[in-house]
Amino acid sequence: MRRMGLAAVLLAGTVSLAHPVFAEDEPGPEASADAASEAAAQPDLLARARSLYEASRGEECNGLPFDEPPAPDVHTIEFRPGYAGEDDPLEQATLIRFFCRAGAYNEIHVYYLSTQLDGLRELSFAEPELDIRHEDDDSEKPVEEMRIIGFTTRALLVNSDYVAEDFTITSDAKWRGLGDASSTGLWLFRDGNFTLVRYEVDATYDGEINPQVVLDYFTAP
Repeated sequence: MRRMGLAAVLLAGTVSLAHPVFAEDEPGPEASADAASEAAAQPDLLARARSLYEASRGEECNGLPFDEPPAPDVHTIEFRPGYAGEDDPLEQATLIRFFCRAGAYNEIHVYYLSTQLDGLRELSFAEPELDIRHEDDDSEKPVEEMRIIGFTTRALLVNSDYVAEDFTITSDAKWRGLGDASSTGLWLFRDGNFTLVRYEVDATYDGEINPQVVLDYFTAP
């Protein structure tokens, strides 16, 4: 039996995207343009986010292997909250991604989100806790059973990115450099938060990329 966790991944999956579908009474978000100009237009917010990031993540996020870590990515998302009426103006959320650190094949990021309702906060991302069983208890052999036994959250995402046209954050964590074992997640922005909608795991160190979907609320039936 093997329980999947991120600790080994941080020390050492790929999702097919589609446009999110929203109910007629729940309009989808609309992305804004250039991230650099957005960052320049919100220096105070970016400075406050950086202060939060350095206070909470300064020790574990050392920026390696860069002498000077990459500048944070900033995105503005316009959306209508579920409690708003059709004639109410759109609200604006600001998503900020900080580079934390990187190893040989995994890059770690931390995200902050600012909304009118919740203010500025560090994001945590839901993901399933899995009980993984291989044939003969050998991780190079096929998976006999993989089931969700609960859910947890984490703030550090591996090889992640915000996909503006889909309003999603993706993560593709390699369990080793070959990439034949991995976990991938997809979180969709809706109503001011990012919700886990898809999760795949390739739990076999067999030299092949063959993930299994363990959770899918994103793909149409």
